[in-house]
Amino acid sequence: MSYDKLIFEISKKGRRGHDLNIETNNLANLPQQLLREEALNLPEASEPDVVRHYTNLSQKNFGVDTGFIL
Repeated sequence: MSYDKLIFEISKKGRRGHDLNIETNNLANLPQQLLREEALNLPEASEPDVVRHYTNLSQKNFGVDTGFIL
């Protein structure tokens, strides 16, 4: 698998590293205008895929420990 793709491109339906569902009784305290009408369109990727993706992104950043400024 290539990790030069966007996280949405490596997403596969049903893969989950962690489920962020919130208990519905906690939502009763929020004003109605703050509640979402639709579910978030988050990518579905396994935890190792997410770690590899963001590690690859971090290695593309320039830093004093990864390059030299002339």
